[in-house]
Amino acid sequence: MDRDVQPKADWWSCVIIYPPIVRSFSREEIASLYELRELLETFAFKRAFEQIPSKCLEELQLLATKSEQEDSPDWIEMCLEFDRRLHLSLTEYCRNPWLTESLSRIWTFIRILQRYMAQNSQLTKLAAKEHRQILEALTTSDKRRGIVVLGRHIRNSRAAVVAAVTNHRTVNAP
Repeated sequence: MDRDVQPKADWWSCVIIYPPIVRSFSREEIASLYELRELLETFAFKRAFEQIPSKCLEELQLLATKSEQEDSPDWIEMCLEFDRRLHLSLTEYCRNPWLTESLSRIWTFIRILQRYMAQNSQLTKLAAKEHRQILEALTTSDKRRGIVVLGRHIRNSRAAVVAAVTNHRTVNAP
């Protein structure tokens, strides 16, 4: 096989459905994506903190409870839905259309990586725990703690994704 045709160990490929895109991402690009996500999403958290309606927080609390039910056959799907809705609430209620649009674009790529990473039940369990901590900060009006926990969550996610992509193996493999 031609050396130039073989996939490089430090690249990750994905397909974006709309608009249709196939491209590769280096470890550095993935790390940069998460770095930008941390910057923008913690800013969105600050802006959305007092704007998220109590009804939304109640719905998130129900999803948080479901994310603790590890024996459920749809546990991973419930964790992913809790994740999606929690982060979406920050994006929706930040009241900055440019920030919302930027985060929506970033989340197009994050969702693809997230689906891959959800194969690892330990990482899913850790992420769900972090999401519950973020929600707790929102519901107890602890803005500072929420920002810290959210930033740590995104950095943990970045490290896990970069490690998985670097190793090019099934994420549950030793």
